[in-house]
Amino acid sequence: MEQLGYDQEKSITLEQLIIGLGYHLERVAVEYNGNIVKRDVWNHTLVVAGSIIEIVSFVGGG
Repeated sequence: MEQLGYDQEKSITLEQLIIGLGYHLERVAVEYNGNIVKRDVWNHTLVVAGSIIEIVSFVGGG
């Protein structure tokens, strides 16, 4: 599990975090503090210090 640090003085949204980590928004699901977060609220869900975020990335193949 990877732990990332960020400046607690600056607010960051879940969407900004996902993009900043290099994920494609269309290819992930996000769990925030044990709850699945719907994609349409990522842009106004603020990340709080100490939160637990799990990002699941979908890949294609066969």
